[in-house]
Amino acid sequence: MNSKLYFSLMLAFLSTFTLSAQIVVTDADLGNGIYTWTSDNVYLLDGYVFLEEGGRLNIEPGTRIEAKGSPSNGVDPSSALIIARGAQIFAVGTANEPIVFTAEGEDGTFDAIEDRGSWGGLIIRGVPKSAKTVVKKTSKVFQRKLVLLTVVVLTNQ
Repeated sequence: MNSKLYFSLMLAFLSTFTLSAQIVVTDADLGNGIYTWTSDNVYLLDGYVFLEEGGRLNIEPGTRIEAKGSPSNGVDPSSALIIARGAQIFAVGTANEPIVFTAEGEDGTFDAIEDRGSWGGLIIRGVPKSAKTVVKKTSKVFQRKLVLLTVVVLTNQ
């Protein structure tokens, strides 16, 4: 086969795949700033990760968030994303690009014993008592994964 044609075919084949980086997120990585998680990365929660009061987390459609079943800090029993009171999360996925929260290395088999406790969840703590507070949530569990279509938490801050 002509080497130029072979090279062109290989380049076309490889360009159809997008490489994503894995970013490990610990509690020290989020505070009360503004953060954006993009769909070209996989975010690995390592322990309980708090978005603190005043913080804002934007999660793009198509983003994958995984949770370590055995956090490296040796203290937390599992990994979870926790949105503190007064923090905001904006996560709007679509049917074609859902935002997926699942356990690290999830292979689709979900062994009841092996996978138990490997994902601590998405926890949204308390909502201020205000008429201006809006909480919208649309999600579904698909093959035991939390697939977010929309989560928007707005407060009067």
